[in-house]
Amino acid sequence: MASPAGPTVLAGVRARSWLAHHGDAEVLSVPWSVAGDVTEERTFIPGESDPSTIILRQGGGLRRAVQLDTVMAGLVSALDGELTPDQLITAIALLTEVDVDEAKASAMPVLRGLIADGLLT
Repeated sequence: MASPAGPTVLAGVRARSWLAHHGDAEVLSVPWSVAGDVTEERTFIPGESDPSTIILRQGGGLRRAVQLDTVMAGLVSALDGELTPDQLITAIALLTEVDVDEAKASAMPVLRGLIADGLLT
């Protein structure tokens, strides 16, 4: 955990309070951005075109590391404060030929966790 911890704890309490009072539709309607201290790591097996693992890593705060699938990695990489997760998940689902409602439902726990821990602001 980054020091001092007070600002991180306060931001986490605020994020969790916001999430507790807002449903999935509201979470999907906010144009979130990736926090400035977040990086992405991809591991490839030699010769493969797709990564075997994708890890989102927080440089400060709780120093969280979250493994993402390809769809969630695509979503996070596009969250720049302009488009909403709703718009992006719909586009990604259409491109990957996945049911839009299923894609949104499977993204929600990860999305809420990234917001709660400060990887998305």
